[in-house]
Amino acid sequence: MRYRTGQAIVLTAGIAMGLLGGACGRSADKLVHAGVDKFKQKDYNGAIADFTQTLSLDPSDAATYFNRGLAKDAKGDYDGAIADYTQAIALNPKYVAAYGNRGVTKEKKGDDDGAITDFTQALALDPKDAQAYGARGLVKLFKGDDDGAIADSTQAIALAPKDARAYYNRGLVKRTKGDDDGAITDFNRVIELNPKDARAYVARAGVKLQKMDDDGAITDLTQAIALDSKYAMAYDSRGLAKHAKGDYEGAMADITRAISLNPKEAHAYADRGSLEYDRQAWVAALADYRKTLDLFQSGYTYHNLSHPGQTSVPYHHIRIWLIQSHLGERTAATQDLQAYLMGQSAQEAWPLPVMAYLIGRISDQALLAAARTADEKTTNDQLCRAFFYIGSRRLIEGDRPGAQQMLEQAVQRCPHTVDESLSAVVGLAAMKSAKTSLHKP
Repeated sequence: MRYRTGQAIVLTAGIAMGLLGGACGRSADKLVHAGVDKFKQKDYNGAIADFTQTLSLDPSDAATYFNRGLAKDAKGDYDGAIADYTQAIALNPKYVAAYGNRGVTKEKKGDDDGAITDFTQALALDPKDAQAYGARGLVKLFKGDDDGAIADSTQAIALAPKDARAYYNRGLVKRTKGDDDGAITDFNRVIELNPKDARAYVARAGVKLQKMDDDGAITDLTQAIALDSKYAMAYDSRGLAKHAKGDYEGAMADITRAISLNPKEAHAYADRGSLEYDRQAWVAALADYRKTLDLFQSGYTYHNLSHPGQTSVPYHHIRIWLIQSHLGERTAATQDLQAYLMGQSAQEAWPLPVMAYLIGRISDQALLAAARTADEKTTNDQLCRAFFYIGSRRLIEGDRPGAQQMLEQAVQRCPHTVDESLSAVVGLAAMKSAKTSLHKP
């Protein structure tokens, strides 16, 4: 189970988001004000039209290029926004806000290195720009530079001790580094500064789940939903917490609500697929995992804070193999998984060895060996999953004693919020129930 904080995390601090007027002339000034008003009303097309007309009167106005870039960014035209911010910088090379906002937009496009470069330039021009430190720290977190992320977010707090966003960002880093208590302290501070910040409740709930405080997590997520009734991630996350508690009906209702609010959120379908898997609703689970892959293929992206640079896509393919095998379609499932595996360049990269094991290329021991690395945390994470998949294959093949042994290992090693842990618990319970039924007189 992935617990996402706000992954789906985007940069929450827009740099100098205030719109700046500046074109000379009465007509141009009127158009600037009209564009600003339309932007505030979320009429981005109207704002862009007004700013474009302003530029026809004064093409040297850097502020109006910046304004139009904001409007284009708001409507999702990231390339157009970057072009306008770049032109604003060409006209005014010391335009700190233009560097900052261009960095934000580059991050949205997945250009983390370009974003860091822009934030660094903004800081060279204004070393006291707390938002630039916060934004750069968050991108460093996305790239797996935890120490750099902590340093930047801490500097942002030093410059703006009442800026809730800086505490939020640092809380994310601390959570990723395993400092759960430190993360909760930072999220508590966010809530003190801004009691209506629904994201902070969702983030704190994620840490509480890691600490096995499911009830505390549900309380926080319920508060987030009270603050924002259309917060899809809050519903999805509360569904994950209810799943962890064994409240399948409540979990199904929340995750389905999340999907209705955001039908393009791939991980919500995966979360529902995991729930259906544990209920042995194989056909429904298969449909949801396939929908997840369809959305990834359509360009869905997110930041995996636990494993920067990795994607969850291989795990969805693995789950599909398990589901099809339970449905009696193992041959077709193996062919599909083999085709996916053949298309990957680094065959040793985790979790590809899991695929090799499921299709019979490597042994149990070879998979366990592949799970071990020089990093203790990574090794434990991969071994937890390896034990689950070995146990699952043994169960499919009818080796119940062998399956039980491996699934018990998975439960012992896996954090209780990990999909594999929940499924292992359910699998063990199902085997125990079947065994009890067999021994009834």
